[in-house]
Amino acid sequence: MLKNIPPILSPELLKVLCEMGHSDRIVIADGNFPAEALGKDAIVIRADGHGACELLDAILTLFPLDTYVDKPVNLMQVMPGDDVETPIWDEYCEIVKRHDTRGADAIGEIERFEFYREAEEAYAIVATGETALTQTFCFRKALSHRKKLTHNHKTAAGIFPRRFWFIQQIRLVSVNALIYTKHIDLRIRLPPLPLYSARGAKF
Repeated sequence: MLKNIPPILSPELLKVLCEMGHSDRIVIADGNFPAEALGKDAIVIRADGHGACELLDAILTLFPLDTYVDKPVNLMQVMPGDDVETPIWDEYCEIVKRHDTRGADAIGEIERFEFYREAEEAYAIVATGETALTQTFCFRKALSHRKKLTHNHKTAAGIFPRRFWFIQQIRLVSVNALIYTKHIDLRIRLPPLPLYSARGAKF
């Protein structure tokens, strides 16, 4: 177990969230969504037995939403004529509000078949066990800004500040090992190898 990592996030899902770059999309699909059919070019992760809300909340504790688009979270619209209620969408809004200052303004809707095309281009699809109808949504990842390490953190991590000499580049050229440091240019020449004749006699 890891500290501060929601236990609902599997190692496979954590790996995918880490691998994703900015503007990559991930789909959280309900139990009726054709994840395997639409995810032929994506990574499909099974999360059977888990609901969409709990997974969304857990993912957004680690996952920054894209700030370069108006609606980084998109829900699949209900088809005209379908008598389907979506009270769970209000829960989605509350979860997004907890993790993104834009709140409900970060959430949009996409027509069903357009959503399918978006899903086909997603980096990953998480197939949940959500039983509520029309509860599939996708969202985009943003740039992740890392905090700078302090001097104490660098020392603890074994990273010395710049004022100390450090190895910048190592090149191996033929039999010469050239080691360049910030303040020292040290060249180590290896002695030539002895030559032998076909009969073993040393020249």
